[in-house]
Amino acid sequence: SVVLVSHNTSEVERICDRVLWLDNGKIVREGMPNSIIRMYNATKSNKELLSRIKDDVNQGIGPLQLLSLERILENSYGQNQVERQDNGWFTSNQVISSIKTKPKAVDLEEASEHHRISIHKMISGKNHRKYNRRFVALKDWLIDNTSGALFMEWNSLYFPRQAILLEETYTQQFCDNYRHWSKTSYDDIFVNKGLPKSRQEIDLIYCWSRYPDFYLNWWIDVATRAYKSASSLDLKGIKLLLPPRNKLQDAALTALGIDGSLIYEPSSDFEKIRKIYFTDSFYFGNRSKGVIDTAVFDAAKIAKERVLPNGPSRTGLKLYISPSVQSGRKILNEKELEKTMTEIGFKVVQLESLSFAETVDLYSSAQIIVGISGDPLANCIFCLGQTTVIELLPETWASSIQAEISGYYGHNHV
Repeated sequence: SVVLVSHNTSEVERICDRVLWLDNGKIVREGMPNSIIRMYNATKSNKELLSRIKDDVNQGIGPLQLLSLERILENSYGQNQVERQDNGWFTSNQVISSIKTKPKAVDLEEASEHHRISIHKMISGKNHRKYNRRFVALKDWLIDNTSGALFMEWNSLYFPRQAILLEETYTQQFCDNYRHWSKTSYDDIFVNKGLPKSRQEIDLIYCWSRYPDFYLNWWIDVATRAYKSASSLDLKGIKLLLPPRNKLQDAALTALGIDGSLIYEPSSDFEKIRKIYFTDSFYFGNRSKGVIDTAVFDAAKIAKERVLPNGPSRTGLKLYISPSVQSGRKILNEKELEKTMTEIGFKVVQLESLSFAETVDLYSSAQIIVGISGDPLANCIFCLGQTTVIELLPETWASSIQAEISGYYGHNHV
C-alpha cells in the first residue's frame, strides 16, 4: 500500500482509491476520491461551512444522501434498516442503516451499473413512477415540520451529523424556500438545524406533499391520504402528519370527516418520531397516463356529498376562473380576456374569495369552465360529468393531469 500526502487534488484523484481529508490534524471526511475532493473544493474557502462539517457539536446535518424508497423492513438487524426490494440492483445485499457505530451505505462507485444509472436519475430529478401501495414503518426518523422532509440519522466517529434523506419527501426548491436548507456549488445539501436529542413517543401517518402550495397536489397527496387513512385504518393512538393548512383546506378536511383530534400538531421545527407510516402511492413526479389513484376521486365525491347534501344550488353556469397570484402562471392580456368573457356571458371567478363549500357548489353548477392549466381547473374534480372544461395552455405544453381527470368524469375536455 502507498500513502500519498498532498494538496494536489488532481494527483490525489488520479492515483488514490480512498481519501482521508484532514484539517488541523482532525479527520473531516473519509471516502471515495471524487466525492471527498468535490466537498473539499466546495468548502476550503468557506470557514464557517468547514467548521460545521468537522465540528462534533450536533448543530445540523449534511451533506445529505438521497435515498429513493422501495421497501423499508422492520427486523432485528438494525434500528432503521432500509433495503432495496430488488437486490439485483446491488453488487451485494447492501443496506442503509442508522446503527451509529457501523454505518452502511450504497457506494455509488462500487454499485452495479444499473444502480448507478438509477441514482443519477434520482439526483437529477428525473423521477419515475413508483409502485409502492402499502405503508412502511420508519422507526425513529426525523421530520422537518417546515418542509415535510424525512431523515434517517447516519452517524459514526468519522461521519458526524450525516443523514439519509428520503428522496420522495424532497424537492430542489427547499434550498430556495427554507433558510435552514443550503447547497454547495456541487449540489451537496445541508440542513442548518440542530437535531432533537429525544423522540416524540407517538406514531404518525405521513400525509404531506412535495408541492403542498399547489391545490391539486395538496388534494392528491394530503387530503386523499388523510381521508384514506382515516376511513380504512384503526387510528387509535395514531395521528395524521399534515403540512400547515389554510381555512379552505381545513374545511376540505372537515368535509372528509377529519377533525382536529386526528391531526398531529408539532411542537418544534425538527422532531424525532417513534414511528412514521409512509407510502408514496400518490407520488406526483413525472407521470404516465392513468396514474391518479381512484381514491382521489372517491374522496372528492365524499366531500361534495357532505357540503352539498341537496346537490348544487344552480345549473348551467359558464365560468372563467381567473388565475391566482399564488399560482405563478398568468395570461399577458388577462384584463382584456376577462372583459371579453364577461361580454359573452361568462362569470369571472376569483377563487381566493370563496369558501370551500362555495367553491364546490360553483364547480358543481358549471356547464362550461375555462381556465389556465393548473390550480384554476383543479376543482373540476367536483364538476358534473357533462361539463365542458376548456384548458388554456401554451402550444408547447401537453395536457396530462387535466385530461386524466376529465377522462375519468366524462367531461368534454378541450
